[in-house]
Amino acid sequence: VSGRGVGLDVVKNNISALSGAIDIESTPGEGTTVIITLPITLAIIQALIVKAGGETFAIPLNSVSSGLAIRPEEIKTIEGREVIEQRERTLPLLRLAQFFDLNGSQPETDELYVVTVGIAEKRLGIVVDSLLGRQDIVIKSIGEVLSGIKGIAGATELGDQRTILVLDVVGLIEEATKTFSHQARAKRKEDVS
Repeated sequence: VSGRGVGLDVVKNNISALSGAIDIESTPGEGTTVIITLPITLAIIQALIVKAGGETFAIPLNSVSSGLAIRPEEIKTIEGREVIEQRERTLPLLRLAQFFDLNGSQPETDELYVVTVGIAEKRLGIVVDSLLGRQDIVIKSIGEVLSGIKGIAGATELGDQRTILVLDVVGLIEEATKTFSHQARAKRKEDVS
């Protein structure tokens, strides 16, 4: 019996740090039930698993409105920015492999995949190499080392013991908008000169 109290105390402190609760129900001669309650921020969410630049990422499904395959020639450039026409609207694109400066292998294919994500009226098409399917995930904190990287919400483990990054859609849209505004200003400045 000795030694178990310290271990459970560590568990209790870590769960409390997450704003969770731990309860123990014990019946002599029958056993003990440990009930761990975690906040909704650690709940399981559905994500779209994608591959870009040789790396795998998860995009929370609550931000995804559609996914489609396009041919490279469907991509147009307006004011130095890649876009496609989608449902009679112009959708700005962000190539995930370029955004994270990934040099992994690119698949030899005539198709690209665009995952349309959005928050409120802001929309963005994320260009990826392949769509791997939906999966339930638990987002975990990535710590201070990677916390300054824009576009990353956390990490998750897939069933095959791989850890992948979970994309922060709001951060990606903000970064894409900033990049577009900066490129447009530079282009206007160039045109004036």
